[in-house]
Amino acid sequence: MSAVTHYDTLKVSKNASTEVIRAAYRALAQKYHPDRNLDNPEAVLMMQLINIAYNTLTDPKKRDEHDLWIRTQEPKKPQAPKAQLPPEEQARRDKVFKEITSWEAFAAKEAKEAQACREKAAKVAQQAATAAAGEKAKWDAYAKQCAEEAVKAEAKAANTAKHAAEKIKALGGKPQVPVDAPAKVINTHYDTLGVARGAPVEVVKAVHKVLAMKFQAGEAGQSAESAQMAQTLNEAYKVLTDPQKRAEHDAWIAAQEPKKPEQKPAAATNEPRKATAREVEAQAQADKIAKEAAAHAAAAEQAAVLAKEAEAKAAKAQKDAAAKAKDKDADKWAAFAAKEAANAREAQTRAAKAAEKAASEKARATEAAQVAQLEKQRAAREAADKAAEDEKARKLWEKNK
Repeated sequence: MSAVTHYDTLKVSKNASTEVIRAAYRALAQKYHPDRNLDNPEAVLMMQLINIAYNTLTDPKKRDEHDLWIRTQEPKKPQAPKAQLPPEEQARRDKVFKEITSWEAFAAKEAKEAQACREKAAKVAQQAATAAAGEKAKWDAYAKQCAEEAVKAEAKAANTAKHAAEKIKALGGKPQVPVDAPAKVINTHYDTLGVARGAPVEVVKAVHKVLAMKFQAGEAGQSAESAQMAQTLNEAYKVLTDPQKRAEHDAWIAAQEPKKPEQKPAAATNEPRKATAREVEAQAQADKIAKEAAAHAAAAEQAAVLAKEAEAKAAKAQKDAAAKAKDKDADKWAAFAAKEAANAREAQTRAAKAAEKAASEKARATEAAQVAQLEKQRAAREAADKAAEDEKARKLWEKNK
C-alpha cells in the first residue's frame, strides 16, 4: 500500500505550483468546512488534514523534507543484473577507457588555454584602442604580442585535438556504457492543470480559474504562447469536468501505461498494520498540543498558588495597617497595605487568565486527540477494505488460474 502524502490530501500533483496548491486548498476547505458539514463527524478531521497539508506544501523547507520522506517510502526498483565480461576483456576495456579519457582531458585543457589567450588578446586590443596618445604605441605592441600568442595557442589546441582524435580512433573509440531506455512520458489533462487523477471537480474548477487568469488577454493583447496555453487549459477543463469524457481520458491513460506482469495476489498476513503518514502526523500533532496544554495547566496552577500567596500578604498587610492606625507611621503602613492589595489583584488577574488559557488549550488538545483517533479509524477502515479487495482478487485468481 503506497504512502499517503500531503499531495494526495490536496489532490494535486507532486510538481504542482504554489498557486495550484492554494487553489486546491481553498476548494477543499469550502467543501469540508465543519460549518457546512454539521452531520459529518469526519469533516473536522478532513479540515485538519487539509490545513496540515497546505502549511507543509506552501513552506519550501517543509515541502523539501516531505518530498525526501516520500522518496524513502517508495519501493526501490530492482535493477537488472549487468552483463559480466571475462577478466581479460574487462581489463582491456578499462585500460582503453582510461587512455582515451586522458587524451580527451588533455585536448580540453589545451582548448581552454587557447580560449583564455584569445579573451586576453581581445581585452588588450580594447584597452589599446582607448589608450592615450603617449602610451598608444606601447599598448599596440602588447596587443599584437597577445594576438600572436592567441594564434599559437589555438593552433596548438587544434593540433592536440587532431592528435587526440587519431589516438582515440586507433584505440577503437571509447567503450560504450549501456544506458537504460528513457521512460515513456504520458502528458495528460491532469498534468496540464497540475492536479491528481482523483481530484474532485471542485479542485479542477478552482485550479483552472487561477491558471486561466494568468494567460487571459490583457490590455496589450495576448501572445501566441499565452493563447495556446489558455486553449490547452480550457481543453483540460472541459474533459475533466465532464464525467464521460473524463472516464474516456482515464481509460486512455491506463492503455498508455506499461502493463504489469500478472502475479498471484499475496495472501493476507497477520502482521500488524503500519501507520499511514497522515495517521502519524495527526498523532504527532495531538501529542504536541497535549504537551502544550500540560504546560499551560502547570502554569495556571503555579499562578493560582502565587495569587493565594499574594492574597495572604495583602491580608496580613491590611491587618498590620489597622493595628498601626494610631502610630506616627500609620500612613506608611496604609500605603504598604494598599500596594500589597494591588499586587494581590494583579496576581488574581494573571491566575484567571492562565486558567482561561489552560482551559482553552485543554479543549484544543481534546479536539486534536479526537482528530487523531478519527484518522486512525479511517486508516484502519481503508486497510480492511484493501485487505478484503486483495482477498477477493486472490480467490478469483485461484479460481481462474
